[in-house]
Amino acid sequence: MKPFWIIGIRLLVAAVVITTSPGLAQLHPESFGGAARETAFGPCQGLVGETVAFDSPERVVGFLDEADFEKGEFETSEQFEIRLAPIREMLDGPMTLPVDLSRDYVVYDADAQEFNVRSWAFPEPQFTLTRWHDRKGINLGVLDRVAVTLRERSKTLGSYTATNAFGVAAVVAEVDKTVISAFERASSSTLEEDLFGVGRGGRRVMGFASPIGEARTVKESLVGGVIFHPKPPFLIKGEYHHDATIHNKRQLSEYDSVLIGDFECAFVANADGAVLAATQTN
Repeated sequence: MKPFWIIGIRLLVAAVVITTSPGLAQLHPESFGGAARETAFGPCQGLVGETVAFDSPERVVGFLDEADFEKGEFETSEQFEIRLAPIREMLDGPMTLPVDLSRDYVVYDADAQEFNVRSWAFPEPQFTLTRWHDRKGINLGVLDRVAVTLRERSKTLGSYTATNAFGVAAVVAEVDKTVISAFERASSSTLEEDLFGVGRGGRRVMGFASPIGEARTVKESLVGGVIFHPKPPFLIKGEYHHDATIHNKRQLSEYDSVLIGDFECAFVANADGAVLAATQTN
């Protein structure tokens, strides 16, 4: 049997991506953010009625993993600029990123026949950023942040029986958790500041009309998104490992990828990408 620790935490953090891929332009010939660039929305409300195509968070992270933003020791400035040009082109302009929308906070008002989208529908990451120190000039070691979860997936790898020092046995699940998020900056907890500005958590931030006969189907198909402008250092990655405890019988390995940039808009769309409501972010 494996030892069953009462508590054990390991934290490993790695900063931005420093691997070189000479075939980068060939691997990724098109730029991100096409949907955002093609939509002349001006104010974010202009997105309503438009159809957007999302950039894949996994693809963005993979691209940044391959990129090398550091000038090599045996690389001239001219060679560095030539190599960096296709990378900059890929990151030029905003990205249209999907959000893990919490539909419980998109609430239908049957009397008014409209949906009210609350701020909590765009979930703030719950990973262990509070254990991270300043990385590349970005303060991730904060409890309050202007950030949103793009993808969060958990996978149970297996289980085993473990005992603690007192002979208590328990079945422990081995879980891998992957989180991709977008981060802008630390926020003020005293002002109750979030993705949508200063205000009470869970407040209404946007809404849209829907006939009562269609509302249930509409809610089940809703997706969320943000218009996001990447900025240096672009990506910060980290790992968090937590052994099982007597109270939490999960051996957890969490892998975090944090995209760095500025939010412009948040929106809600249907399954086809047609935007139903949009608002400017903080």
